[in-house]
Amino acid sequence: MALFLGRFTNRIDSKGRVSVPAAYRDTLAGEDFKGIVALRGLNDETIVASGIAWIEDLARRRDYYDLGSDEHDAYTALFNDAQQLSFDGEGRVVLPEEFLAHARIGDSAVFAGSADYFEIWEPMRFAAREEARRGRARGLTLPSLRKLGAKEPR
Repeated sequence: MALFLGRFTNRIDSKGRVSVPAAYRDTLAGEDFKGIVALRGLNDETIVASGIAWIEDLARRRDYYDLGSDEHDAYTALFNDAQQLSFDGEGRVVLPEEFLAHARIGDSAVFAGSADYFEIWEPMRFAAREEARRGRARGLTLPSLRKLGAKEPR
């Protein structure tokens, strides 16, 4: 499974090209498609992206829902919006104009790891969102895997 960690800020040129962080490109190096799959965030003004294996996993999850159900339709909306963005020779992708407008991204973007995918944010919006996330997380604890019934690590 791909694992995206950390955050990086990169400039966007006048053609909408932005360099995907080298660490993220390295994470995707074993995939057949040389690029990212991106879509507009459903709950935030952000772009959500990962490799082709991630969107394939979402396609498998959709199959658990009945055709025509609200859940199946929600997954379908993700696929309707998703775009495959190929890397150029310098590791850049061209972010679609409608994605940039949705996320209100101008001349720079923050790439923020979120485990199996990453988010692309306008820097000031990311800072505000991150502060809100940290505020909600203060004082919270994560349940022990043992309490959740997980087996001991090998």
